[in-house]
Amino acid sequence: MEKIAEAFPRLPICLCGDSLYACAGFFGRCREMGWRYILRY
Repeated sequence: MEKIAEAFPRLPICLCGDSLYACAGFFGRCREMGWRYILRY
């Protein structure tokens, strides 16, 4: 996430993933970076 944020600081990002990413760490990191996400269960 840091490499993407450094390379493209103004790019709005929305991550797509499945339920394997649904954990507090993922949600917290997205919140810190100001990114949005779509998870499918």
